[in-house]
Amino acid sequence: MGGFRRFDAVVEACAAEWRKVASTGLDWVPISLPGTALGTMAGYFVQHGELVGFAKPSRGPNAANPVPVAAHEKIAADFAYDLHLPVPPVDLWDRATRKGNLYQYCAVSLVPFQPLDKWETLLRVPAAADRLLPELAFAASAMLAFDTWIDNLDRINSGNLLAGEDPDHGTARYAYIDHANSLTYGWGDGPPARIARRVGPYPDQVTPDGRTIGETIAAIEALSDDHIAQVVDRIPEAFISPPRKACMRAGLCRRRHDLRGVLLGLTASSQ
Repeated sequence: MGGFRRFDAVVEACAAEWRKVASTGLDWVPISLPGTALGTMAGYFVQHGELVGFAKPSRGPNAANPVPVAAHEKIAADFAYDLHLPVPPVDLWDRATRKGNLYQYCAVSLVPFQPLDKWETLLRVPAAADRLLPELAFAASAMLAFDTWIDNLDRINSGNLLAGEDPDHGTARYAYIDHANSLTYGWGDGPPARIARRVGPYPDQVTPDGRTIGETIAAIEALSDDHIAQVVDRIPEAFISPPRKACMRAGLCRRRHDLRGVLLGLTASSQ
């Protein structure tokens, strides 16, 4: 399994380093106003040197509605890196001082490559979408297993897939973003839900590839309890409460064993 992460070299180098830590401590500088980008979390673009990312604010664990959005984004990105899936690297950013009602805690997701568009934009150019769809089928199949595992409730969303064509090689590039509405978004403090349905594929025009789904399931099943705990437990408690961490650990460990049964019909019919 592999070949899905077709990000710019500097982004993939960051991904390798950011996987080692919960937060890099980089000083991100806003380059757009909060709330001007589409989405429900009042996100905005930020920059550090040549790196450009999208900052998504997150309520702290003591807020009235403590969905740990930043923690969700970081945990999803780290597991995706381990599984070689096309999710951009994420940095946790404690903004410390802030103005107005802006949240202190953010997840910064790197812009993975250029040029790119949201899938909703590419759908308005049928020729471009048709060129990208055949290669997207394999990434979409891998993400189907991953999104089902983490209970991503917002995958079927044309704004949550970025795509483009490598100008030098003419190959498709893609990145699946926005994992805020996954994990404890639906589980709360627990108990975590068992897998009741599959998520995806997205784009829904593709035919799922059984072999790719099976390989991704096998990779998820191979993650040990200790590996899962390490990814979840290192998130600072400023970003997530201990009960949410416990719920995530239990849910991810249990649900990885549910995947094969829920997706059995797909893995048996490799295209």
